[in-house]
Amino acid sequence: MNIGDLLEFTYTGNLLGEYATVLLLQVLLYLLATCLVAMFYKVFSLAGIGRKIELRPTYPNQIRNEIFGSLGTCGLIALYFYGAFAFVDNVYPDDWMSLLFEVLAFIIIYDFYMYITHRVLHTHWLRKFHSMHHKAISTTPWSGIHMHPIEALINYFPFLVFASLTPVSLAALVGVHAYLIFGIANGHSNYSLTTLSRTPFLLRELIIFHQKHHSDGRKNFGYLYTHWDWVFGTRHG
Repeated sequence: MNIGDLLEFTYTGNLLGEYATVLLLQVLLYLLATCLVAMFYKVFSLAGIGRKIELRPTYPNQIRNEIFGSLGTCGLIALYFYGAFAFVDNVYPDDWMSLLFEVLAFIIIYDFYMYITHRVLHTHWLRKFHSMHHKAISTTPWSGIHMHPIEALINYFPFLVFASLTPVSLAALVGVHAYLIFGIANGHSNYSLTTLSRTPFLLRELIIFHQKHHSDGRKNFGYLYTHWDWVFGTRHG
């Protein structure tokens, strides 16, 4: 079986079975990403390389709660992707340039969308939903998609919209999602392999910006980086 076989998806009318397949793949992707990131930093920690960013301890049973809570998010992500597959006409784009354009276009739009919605989730009206994710002050790789179902519906809605409104390929949609799942796990790892005081500014910003948000909660709403925080004046100083 090659990657094309894995990406190929055909509706057969067995809605429950088809959805269960998409859900299983999403759960496996989540567990693969979080466990690999956790093991990666554990090896360096045991070797005495790097350090934690936030030194406060995790709350009791945090990782267990995050894993079980994230399974609910996986269920909603799978539902969106199951719907998105109905709009995707081709597994691969026509050429590499088309694939690059699709990926960059989605990432740029999604990154801005996530900054805006993140700020909205910190407002009085929606903070109660976002508080589930912010229960983790000292984050772990399993913290990334541990969120209230309302927040999950908001965060992953663009995947369905992008698939329905643009001629995006399945490879681009799944590839971006897999990249983001690994990135989310890494961004919540609460670990730096370098001595922060000696790390170049741009790299240091990338390593610590989201943990700073969990530690404080009033700044650094960016998704991939702090560029939108710089633009709108919400960067942690």
